[in-house]
Amino acid sequence: MITTEKPVGVNDIEHDLHDVENELQDFEERQVTITRTLQMIVYPAMVAFIILSAYGFYLVQSLTTDVHTLTQTIADMNKTVDSNMGRMANNFDAMTGQMTTMTNSVGIMTHNIVDMNGSTQDMAGNMKQMDASTQNMAVSTYNMQRDMWSMNKNISGPMKMFNKFNPFGGETTTPYVVPPPTAATPYYNYYTMPQPVQPAPAVPSPAVAAPPLQQPTGAETAKDGHSSVIKEGDKFVAMTIKG
Repeated sequence: MITTEKPVGVNDIEHDLHDVENELQDFEERQVTITRTLQMIVYPAMVAFIILSAYGFYLVQSLTTDVHTLTQTIADMNKTVDSNMGRMANNFDAMTGQMTTMTNSVGIMTHNIVDMNGSTQDMAGNMKQMDASTQNMAVSTYNMQRDMWSMNKNISGPMKMFNKFNPFGGETTTPYVVPPPTAATPYYNYYTMPQPVQPAPAVPSPAVAAPPLQQPTGAETAKDGHSSVIKEGDKFVAMTIKG
């Protein structure tokens, strides 16, 4: 039987190669374990990074769009405010002119109201003067009536003989005695300076008791039988009022 023996050096080399091979196998297993561990850490991190990057890009894009829209809105607002400010300035100028015109109109209105007040006061004075003149005219008319009655009384005696020739003539005549009107103090304001703003004080008229307006019955007649006789008290009533 043939026996093959290896040299001692070859066995040592084989033994070393087996050791190296075992070490390489252990290293490879450790590297595989480390690689798997890194894959379990790195892959989720990469996925999270990609998701965060996409979300960040979306946020940046949205922010850029919003900033662009804000810039466009500010530009449009600037144009609108510019045009509106011009219109507002024109409106304020027109309002200032209208307020100035209104102020002048109020001043003119105040002056016209003052003139109207003076004219109204003059009119009131003229009305008082007209009232006094009317009352004086009534007094003058009453005096004229009294004078005519006196003249009738004076000429009734001589004319009595002519009255007898009248077939419709009568012997007794009783004239209607009219009481004298109340005299008023005249207000001659239009002959002097214009009336002041304050109204003139009212002058109280003298209280005169006028006789009642009625047809006298059973009046006394004169000697001629035609004219009535005025009593002494009635004669001085008109004189007292006139004086």
